[in-house]
Order: sequence, then structure tokens, then C-alpha cells
Amino acid sequence: MSTLPTLEHVLMSTAGTGGRVGIVTLNRPKALNALFTPLMDDLTVALKHFQVQPICSVNSVFLQYKKP
Repeated sequence: MSTLPTLEHVLMSTAGTGGRVGIVTLNRPKALNALFTPLMDDLTVALKHFQVQPICSVNSVFLQYKKP
């Protein structure tokens, strides 16, 4: 799997056997992780990154938020 991009409002990682689970964390705890355009742009980048990975790399994505 290629290097994960560094984004301002979203954290990315993988888990599971062979990194088959993508983990996306909304990272705006001071704003209670409210959705706004820059966060949605980062979320789109994160999901597209997992989508273009080689076949059988990431099978599912887990979305979570960072607690305030």
C-alpha cells in the first residue's frame, strides 16, 4: 500500500490483516467534529485514496471521530 496522505482535518490509517480496513478519523474535536467544506474535502481525498489502492487492499472503511 502506498503512503497515506497527510490531511488537516482527517486522520488516516489501516488495520486488519494486510491493511484491509481503512480507518478515517474526523479530527476537529474543538468544533465537535462539525462538518464543513474543508473537512468534507479531506474526507473525499481519504476515501478516494482507499478506492484507488490495488485490488484486495482495502475492503472496507471505518469512519470515527476524535473526542473533544
